[in-house]
Amino acid sequence: MQKIIKIIRPIDWEKAQNIGEIIESSLTTEGFIHCSYEYQVPNTAAKHFSEEERILLLVVNEQKVSETLKVELAKNGEYYPHIFAPISIHAIENVFTVLKQKDGTFPFPTR
Repeated sequence: MQKIIKIIRPIDWEKAQNIGEIIESSLTTEGFIHCSYEYQVPNTAAKHFSEEERILLLVVNEQKVSETLKVELAKNGEYYPHIFAPISIHAIENVFTVLKQKDGTFPFPTR
C-alpha cells in the first residue's frame, strides 16, 4: 500500500501543531486538502514548492482519515488522495524534512 503524504512548509506545520490540525485554503476553495502518494512526491514538490529550500513530508495514517479520504483523478491523468476535512495532527505518523537538491528536486527519503 502506498503511503499518503502531505507536503507542507515548515511554518505551516508549526501553525498546524499550534491549532491541532492542518487547514489549507484549498479546503475552502476546492473542498479538500491535496495529498500525494509517495511516488508522486518528487513531481508534486517540484511543481508546487519550487520556491522553498526545505519542505516537510507528513506521513498520514490512512485509517485516521478514512472517512474523509477520496482518491480522485486529477487533470494530469493521475489519481491523488484528497482529504475532505481538516487533518488532525494526530493522524500524522511521521515527519520527514527534505532539503532541495542542487538540481532543484525534493527526493522522497529512503529511510
